[in-house]
Amino acid sequence: MRGGTENVLGIVGMGLACDLLRQEWPAEAARVQALRDRFEREALRRIPALRRNGHPEKRVPNICHFSVGYVEGEALLVSLDLEGVAVASGSACATGDAEPSPTVKAIGVPPLFRNSSVRFSFGRENVEEDVDFALAAFERVVGRLREISPLWKQRGG
Repeated sequence: MRGGTENVLGIVGMGLACDLLRQEWPAEAARVQALRDRFEREALRRIPALRRNGHPEKRVPNICHFSVGYVEGEALLVSLDLEGVAVASGSACATGDAEPSPTVKAIGVPPLFRNSSVRFSFGRENVEEDVDFALAAFERVVGRLREISPLWKQRGG
């Protein structure tokens, strides 16, 4: 601790924010989870060789993590960004690292899928139309990248 006056307004504001979150979180978490679940269901139905990573139930309600077979992760990330869909790849602490995430390896993701993980996050501002937009872009981008993938062609895709 250092000398000085405590930030009373900041402390009160933080307390109020925590109280509001406690009241609103259950309903908001359920709403966001429904968006995430619909996104996952549809993505897995529409995109072949797509793998959902992580525990099927014990996870936060707003994040889904996929690995896409026969697609290079950085190209996927950039292409989705150009389509207007902001996603993340790998873990925040491994940004810029070309090696697959140690976590992705540890959870048993097969080698074919390790360099193509992508994380979608849903939040308070997202609505059903955002899910539709992201799904269409995801499907379109994966299709385009696979058209130029020699591994996908070799597989018979």
